[in-house]
Amino acid sequence: MGQPAPAVLDPAAPLDPVRDWLGTWSDGAGTIRIWPAPGLGRMQIESTLRWDGGAGPNGEPRANFGGMHGLLEVQGAKASAAEGACQVVLTRIGRYLVADDDGDCGGINVRHTGVYVRINAGR
Repeated sequence: MGQPAPAVLDPAAPLDPVRDWLGTWSDGAGTIRIWPAPGLGRMQIESTLRWDGGAGPNGEPRANFGGMHGLLEVQGAKASAAEGACQVVLTRIGRYLVADDDGDCGGINVRHTGVYVRINAGR
């Protein structure tokens, strides 16, 4: 199996610096919502995350939760946001939103890290 051409993996700047970030994004377990921050000339971000830890010894479900809310600083195809110790970095690659964080955004194993697709283009 050959390596993909480097251009396929390079972040491409969104066509519109606001519209192409807006909406609700999901990786199947968590969501990231991005919308305009009225009067601030920037955008806001809110995430809801869940780590499913399977079943405990007595069959009880185990899950940890987390997320963040803050202002999103966008520069081309990259963006970042922070709330307290939680710091998130986002990259737009084609139709995807790739996310990573510093590991301080919730309970044990709760991370933004993943590849998200837009499930709703509205606010």
